[in-house]
Amino acid sequence: GFNEDKFRDYFRADLKFTYNVNRDRATHELVIDLVNILGTNNILSFSYAPNSTPSLNDDVVENYQLGFLPIFYYRIDF
Repeated sequence: GFNEDKFRDYFRADLKFTYNVNRDRATHELVIDLVNILGTNNILSFSYAPNSTPSLNDDVVENYQLGFLPIFYYRIDF
């Protein structure tokens, strides 16, 4: 029926390392943020794609979010 489909349960493991240096005039922060360290395929959306997968009865395709994403940044606060 209409609006009966739902996404599978969402799972994502992240790991973040932060190093702070506090000074009189500024705070320095160095960060390594490892997003989705296990590379889990979480569904972002469903798309209608006729005849994209002939083995399935549906014409619906699952679109996935990004896999592993390392983020590095440096911040200074005055």
